[in-house]
Amino acid sequence: MNNSIFTVKSLSLFGEGGYRILSEVTCLFSQGGNVILGHNGAGKTSLLHILAGFTKPSVGEVYLGSSYTNYEVAFVFQKPILLRRTVQQNIDFILSVRKNKSNIFIPSKLLERLDLDRKRHNHADMLSGGERQKLALIMALLLNPKILILDEPTANIDLKTESEVESLLFDLKQYHGVHIILTTHIISQAKRLSDNVVYMHEGRISEVTSGDLFFKHPVSEPARNYMNSFLGTEPCY
Repeated sequence: MNNSIFTVKSLSLFGEGGYRILSEVTCLFSQGGNVILGHNGAGKTSLLHILAGFTKPSVGEVYLGSSYTNYEVAFVFQKPILLRRTVQQNIDFILSVRKNKSNIFIPSKLLERLDLDRKRHNHADMLSGGERQKLALIMALLLNPKILILDEPTANIDLKTESEVESLLFDLKQYHGVHIILTTHIISQAKRLSDNVVYMHEGRISEVTSGDLFFKHPVSEPARNYMNSFLGTEPCY
C-alpha cells in the first residue's frame, strides 16, 4: 500500500541565468516524520517551497497523496510571517480564514503548552524570536493540517524554546497523525523526529532511507562526509 504524502518525479529548478538549483529530484515522502538534511545551499528550502506550492518547478511534477488536499498542508517559515497585531489578533485572523473549521487544535491549549498564554495581548512585533516562531507554529496548526512543512523550525532560538517546539512536533507526529516534513541542522533533533531521512547534496537527492538506517550507516559518500563533519560524531563506514 502506498503511504506517500508527496511524490516528486524528475524535478528540476533553475534560477536566474539558468543556474541549476535542483536537478532531477525524484523521491517519495512517506507518512510520519520526514527530515531533509544537507549542507547550506543543497536545495532543501527550495524543495520545501515547491512541495508547499510557493514555487513552480522548471521541470518535473509533484503529486500530493490521494488522501490529502491542498488545504490540509501548512507551512512554517524559518523567519515567521506574522501580522502586525497582537498574538490573539493573529490567532483570530487564522480562525476566520481557515477552510477546515474543525476544532482539532484548541488555541488556548496551544498557547499554554508553548508558554504564550500570558502574552496573548502582546504585539507580535514585541515578541522574542523564539516566541514569534512558536506563534507561527500555533497559527499553522490552527489550519488543522494533516501535513506540516517546516523550514529550520528551531534555528536561532534558545534551548528551552527548541525543546518546547520539538516536543510538540514529536507529539503531533506520534499522537495526532500529523505528517511532518522539516529541514534541520541539529542532528540530535533529526534523530528524534525522523522516521525517514532525505539527504540532499548540490541540488540532488543523494540518499533516501529510514532514520534508523541513515544514522547508523549512511550509504552515499556525501551523506557519510556530512555526518562525519560533526564534532563528536564517530566516522560512518
